[in-house]
Amino acid sequence: MVLLHLGGDECPAAFVGQALRRGTVVCDDIKIVASRGSQSLPLYFTRRGSSLDEVASLFGIANLATIHAGSSSDCPSPVFVTCVGLPMLDLYLAQYVYEKYLKEMPASDRWS
Repeated sequence: MVLLHLGGDECPAAFVGQALRRGTVVCDDIKIVASRGSQSLPLYFTRRGSSLDEVASLFGIANLATIHAGSSSDCPSPVFVTCVGLPMLDLYLAQYVYEKYLKEMPASDRWS
């Protein structure tokens, strides 16, 4: 499962916690996402008395450029991607995930 989070406080805390424990959590820019503080990921930490930029490395939260440079097949699921909110970047990332899905998923297993 890949969740591309484009903004707002829309993801349940339970999902964010599961992604942090078992999956891969990525930001296009940790510092900017943390400073805006309006999305589910930074709010998850704010509500617990810390901040995203303070704990990102402790939880293995990476910047998108770091993940892109490595092999995406090494990313455990679920994958949770939080973007700054630049429409072109959001669309680029959504396109990349969708094209990768089409390339790797057998036709019989694809969404209708």
